Amino acid sequence: MSVRGVVEGAVALALYGVMLALSAYTPLGLFLSLVLPLPFAVYAARQGWQPSAWAAALALVLTAFLFGLPAVPAAVFAGAVGTALGGAHRKRRPAEQAVLLAFLAALVSMLLLLVALAAFFNINLVERFETLMRESLQAAERMLERAGMDVERQAAMWHESGRWLHQLIPSMLLMSAATVALVNQWAAGHVLRRMGVPVRRLPPLKDWRLPRSLLYYYLASIVLLFIPGVRDVTWLANVAWNGQALLSVLFVLQGLSLVFFVADARGWSPWVGRAVVILLFLFPHLFLILSLAGIVDLATRVRDVIRR
Repeated sequence: MSVRGVVEGAVALALYGVMLALSAYTPLGLFLSLVLPLPFAVYAARQGWQPSAWAAALALVLTAFLFGLPAVPAAVFAGAVGTALGGAHRKRRPAEQAVLLAFLAALVSMLLLLVALAAFFNINLVERFETLMRESLQAAERMLERAGMDVERQAAMWHESGRWLHQLIPSMLLMSAATVALVNQWAAGHVLRRMGVPVRRLPPLKDWRLPRSLLYYYLASIVLLFIPGVRDVTWLANVAWNGQALLSVLFVLQGLSLVFFVADARGWSPWVGRAVVILLFLFPHLFLILSLAGIVDLATRVRDVIRR
């Protein structure tokens, strides 16, 4: 490796260490934890995946030494995702392939973390999640009792919501991995282009078109839950619930794509679509509206009508 490569590797490690510290001790923790792979992605795109893999291994050792064993999964996660994403850009792969590789790296890292915690430390994160939910619900019930409100009705609703969230853990893992891949693709693209490294872009959101076959899968998951006895079969019910959750998120993306398409076709400001994205986080009810818009977009030729 050249001297320049060694220097860039040291800079990547230093940036990773600073970001890890800031993610643990500042309010920027959530955002910085998402972009922890960024230094390794930039380094891999400039020097190749092998130097980045060595830097990730060194980051693992430094993380354990400086922050303790509980922080080691962050190094594994950041190194794997960053190396996969940057290595794909180094080979000038299409952006879709780079995102897919980063998604797979993030998902495998999360699954390995769950297995390692259960095997070596006897920690079951799923059970911890259930315990946390149960304690939160009990605390909420005590607050309602002190306020003199109807505890039984609210408690029943909350327990049902908790059980539903527990069933959606697989889809939450998939959505988390996809979010990490997309955020780091966006961040790495901006950084690398400023550094003069050509990086392929994802297609504009207004041009995203998901396969129409997703509508049939969504319909099948709905019908499945109405078949007598299916809800009593745990694994089958989980497949149906997780399928619905994942497809609903994909339909929201398709609905956002339609919003950006309409804004572009009508000559509106790009901030119209961006405002809808911001409002989606402020008003969760828009989730259902955009999901329905995405279904309409896939099921009909509404875009042809808008173009006229």
